Amino acid sequence: MKKLYETEWQNIKFESFAIVSDKKLADEDFYTKFYEVFFKKYSSYEEIDENWRASKRIGAKFILEQIRERERECLV
Repeated sequence: MKKLYETEWQNIKFESFAIVSDKKLADEDFYTKFYEVFFKKYSSYEEIDENWRASKRIGAKFILEQIRERERECLV
C-alpha cells in the first residue's frame, strides 16, 4: 500500500512554513506554525472555503442523526 500525504490544507502550502518530510510526522511545532498562518489568513469561519464548510455540515448532520437514532433505540 502506498502512503499518501497532504501537502496543503485550506489553501496553505505546508512547505511555506515547514520542511515537509514523508519520514517525520507533524509535531507540535508544525501545528503551532500552521495555525499562526491559518489565523493570519482567516479571521472568521465564514472566510473558510464554502465547499469545505458544506462538507463539514453534511458530516455533522450525519453524526447527529446517528446519535439521535441511538438515543431513540435506548428509549425503546
